[in-house]
Amino acid sequence: MSRSQNTSKWGFGMAPISSRMRRRYDDAVQTGLDVVEGNLLFEEIDLSHLSELKGMFNRCLRQDQWDWFTVFTELGRPEQKPMRQIVSVLVSLRNAIKDGDAESVEYAKTSLIRSNFLTCLYAYQDSFDEYSRDADCGWIYILSTREQPDVLKIGMTRRSVERRVKQINSATGVLVPFSARKVFRVTDAVMAERQIFEQLNSYRIRPDREFFKLPFSEAATIIGDHLDRVRMRQRKRGTVVWFRLEERYGFIASKDGQDIFLHASQVSEEDKQNLYPGTVVEFDMGYSPHGPFASNAQLEKTSHCSIDS
Repeated sequence: MSRSQNTSKWGFGMAPISSRMRRRYDDAVQTGLDVVEGNLLFEEIDLSHLSELKGMFNRCLRQDQWDWFTVFTELGRPEQKPMRQIVSVLVSLRNAIKDGDAESVEYAKTSLIRSNFLTCLYAYQDSFDEYSRDADCGWIYILSTREQPDVLKIGMTRRSVERRVKQINSATGVLVPFSARKVFRVTDAVMAERQIFEQLNSYRIRPDREFFKLPFSEAATIIGDHLDRVRMRQRKRGTVVWFRLEERYGFIASKDGQDIFLHASQVSEEDKQNLYPGTVVEFDMGYSPHGPFASNAQLEKTSHCSIDS
């Protein structure tokens, strides 16, 4: 399909993954899982699959391909910092396997696990959504076109961002389709949108339109910092089963009764002193070959949407 045909059907970055690339991505993801989980001998590993896997994450970081946001979505929309770490470690892993350096391979595998690498690969394979569809929960999105990258359409939706973008692009008067630049999952979409519009009021092009004139990176920082400050990002929740400070670890119970490992390094010094049985915590979910683990854990501060684990 030609570039002009792509432009007429999808916003940049939101083209579907082609059947050819889907096969390559599927092979790359499976190889990545097999390598980290120790299912392959060195001589059985196809190094081109690791290069392809690195390319998938680079696609999301550079945002320079017609399907980058589609790939980003299927990887679970990881943050940029861990994606950069994953790209760097994949290069080291490939070189270590090529050189037969077992010690460096194990170090690289550990680094990938800490960067939530497995979470991304499981998300791609399963296309799972760990969060419930609570009435208030939703997404804050930043959209723009390639032609006017600093004219941003910012808003909220309680449905998928992909559906919302398709709806916007199908409206009369949209000459060039919008593309998603960044999304934030939030606990109260209406309130989050209202607060963000207040934060960005000086950049608004018209008071009756959701368009803002400012660099994308600045808008993403303002929105991200605000959501972190008011703790409105949607995260998983669970109840502390037990936590032993002297041993530096414990477990959280999810809604379905699953035990989730919690290490002291993922909790602030202040919160560590208050991790009593029954305490509610919010956290990001990660996965390792040994099972699920909690990262960036905090004591629950305010009421949040229910989240199914």
